[in-house]
Amino acid sequence: MEDPVLTFLRLHDASKGLSNEELAKVAAQAEIVRLDEGQLIHRMGEVVDALYLVVQGRLKLTMPTPSGEQKLLRFLGPGDQFGLMALIYGEEMPIQVAVDERVVLLKFQRRAARELSEEFPLLRRNLLWSLGIRLKESLLEDRRKALPKLIACVHGTAETRLIVPLVAQRLRSIGENVGILSDALDRVSVDSLPAKPLVDAAGNYCSAHQLRELEIAWPDRQRVFIDVDLSRSCSCRPNKSAQFRH
Repeated sequence: MEDPVLTFLRLHDASKGLSNEELAKVAAQAEIVRLDEGQLIHRMGEVVDALYLVVQGRLKLTMPTPSGEQKLLRFLGPGDQFGLMALIYGEEMPIQVAVDERVVLLKFQRRAARELSEEFPLLRRNLLWSLGIRLKESLLEDRRKALPKLIACVHGTAETRLIVPLVAQRLRSIGENVGILSDALDRVSVDSLPAKPLVDAAGNYCSAHQLRELEIAWPDRQRVFIDVDLSRSCSCRPNKSAQFRH
C-alpha cells in the first residue's frame, strides 16, 4: 500500500513532471496536517517556518484594517501553496492564515523545503509557477476593481428597505468594502457603513452623470447599492438632469 503522504503529493500541482523516485524523496520530508474550520496556520507578524501545500479544503488569508477588522485577501484551495515567498526572504508575514473549510495539507519544514527546491529544479519551477499565477490574478483583480459593482434595489414598500443594510453588512463581514447611495438615508443608515444621498435638498434625484461621479469617488468600494423607493421616485417630478438613463 502506497504511503499516504506520497498519495497526497501526487494530487498536488507541485508534483507535475517528477519521477516516482523524486516524488518518494520529496514525500519523505513532508508530514500530513489536518485542520478544522477556524484553526489558525499563521498569525500576523510571525515568521513562516514551513511550506504548506493545500491538498484538500480551503484556507483564508486576511489582513487587519485600521479599524481592527480582518480584510479578506484571497482564498487558497487544492493545488495552491502557502509559505514559499516567506521561505525565500525569511521575513515576517503581515497576514493571518486560517482554515475556511477543513483542510488536508502537506507540511515541509523550512530547511527541508529549501533543500528540496535546490535538489529538484522541477519542483522549484512548479512552486514558482503556482506563485506566479497567484500574483498575476492579484494584479488583474486590482485592475478590475477600478470601479465598484453597482447593485440597484428598487423598493415597492418601506419594509423592504431593511434588506439593503442586511445584505451590505453580510458582504462586509466576508471582507468586501460596501457603500450605499440612497434616497432615504435615515432608513438604511447603518453604523460604519458609508452612505451618500441620491437626492438634493429639494428632493430631486441626481443625474446619471452625478451618479457616476459618486461611484468614482468611492474607488475602494467593491460594491455600491443604489437604494430607491419606487413610489417616491414615481411621485417626484424629475427634470432632465434627474434621469438615471445613460
